[in-house]
Amino acid sequence: METFLPELRRRVWHLPGTTAACILLKRGEGTLSVGETIRPMPAGSLAWLSRSNPASFEVSAGAQGVIAQIPAPVLDRSMPFGPFAGEVRKATRQNQLHEQMDKEQFGSLVQSMETLCLEVRHQQPGAREVIDSHISLITIALWRMMREHDQEKASEPAGNLAQRFRAEIDMRLRDHPTIAEIADTLGVTRDRLNRAVFNAFEMTPKQLIHSRQMAEACRLLLDSNLQTDEIAVLLGFSDPAYFNRFFRQRAGLPPGRFRKANKGSHQPDESSSFASWP
Repeated sequence: METFLPELRRRVWHLPGTTAACILLKRGEGTLSVGETIRPMPAGSLAWLSRSNPASFEVSAGAQGVIAQIPAPVLDRSMPFGPFAGEVRKATRQNQLHEQMDKEQFGSLVQSMETLCLEVRHQQPGAREVIDSHISLITIALWRMMREHDQEKASEPAGNLAQRFRAEIDMRLRDHPTIAEIADTLGVTRDRLNRAVFNAFEMTPKQLIHSRQMAEACRLLLDSNLQTDEIAVLLGFSDPAYFNRFFRQRAGLPPGRFRKANKGSHQPDESSSFASWP
């Protein structure tokens, strides 16, 4: 975490790509390079770099801003579990560059970033909770900005029951709701929900929930350094032993052995191309 003030020289930061990185440029001009792609970054811009994307960031003399590199375990534990949680996580796995941001929104993000720097530097009691809260605010802001530019999502058919069920799963993944509870939330009978989900995905609602839980468990095992017990808690399993049994029944291996067998060959699902940026 670093707040950089104006200096009479150009400066360069080399970001290894082992962590996510967030850059806010308050004043001056910058240049962001990822691979062979180079993008200018004017004042009032925000850049988000997903993990596994080595990059360099250069600023002109007199530039001012904030850079935060966020380790994977910190980012994982800061992810929200409320509405649209799955989409927020997806947004953090993609590179983003936002220029000419709304001044009020930009100022709010600067405040969060500067608070992160202070909390990391001073480590006062409760620092972890403050840090997690501000990272969560930043990731939600990223999702909102990306959503504004996402034409595909804007064109999705409204009222699609199966799609609404899948969105509800992401919102409440940690809570482990019953099918009856979700059907009641969506205002339909359980039978109607079963038919809609099976026709759309060729799975029962329960199978789809388990599939989503397994996908998130695998992601956390392979893309983070969190312990198995911590992952169980993040996914709403009150008993780590039950989580181990749940995972083993579906993957054929307990979580620890699954991680060892697949960690080295796994490639995180992250976009490194500026072409896909909003």
